[in-house]
Amino acid sequence: MYYEPDSIEINNRKFEKLYSFEILQARVEELAKKINRDYAGQTLEIVVVLTGAMPFATELMKFLTLDVRVRTISAKSYGAAMESSGKVNIGRNDLKLLGENVLIVEDIVDSGRTMHTLTAKLRRNNPKSIEIAALFLKPKKLEFPVVAKYVGFEIGPEFVVGFGLDYDEQGRQYPAIYCLAD
Repeated sequence: MYYEPDSIEINNRKFEKLYSFEILQARVEELAKKINRDYAGQTLEIVVVLTGAMPFATELMKFLTLDVRVRTISAKSYGAAMESSGKVNIGRNDLKLLGENVLIVEDIVDSGRTMHTLTAKLRRNNPKSIEIAALFLKPKKLEFPVVAKYVGFEIGPEFVVGFGLDYDEQGRQYPAIYCLAD
């Protein structure tokens, strides 16, 4: 059904499968059930962080039974390959969030810099609430105070690609998650 090899190569670097699409989908469905319970009877503003979180957000919305409105925002802190630039570039923030329940959907929380900066910026729009749903969280790498209420998987410091996550803008298309092997 899906092209899901056991390993892939990107820029002469080998990546081994860490999570299959089936495992990812099952975990995303569990997260959606929690979100459905927490926001029952309410409308939810979903803010998808481009580009990496798009597959996660798409899969998550398949299981949501709430009224949702979907917005996108760009927020980027990575430069070339696996190196953070040290600063966060956030795209235009003209989102109307006054009094809304906001769920930021992010692919991975690493140092926490991007989410810390983005949530501070979105709070200026006076939403009712802001929560974070992250497919991956690297708790041992957190440098900024970020709390993700909905977390798919906690992982170590390994570098992962697939299901929207990239290595130097490559590898996003794979439905599984792959971990750098070398």
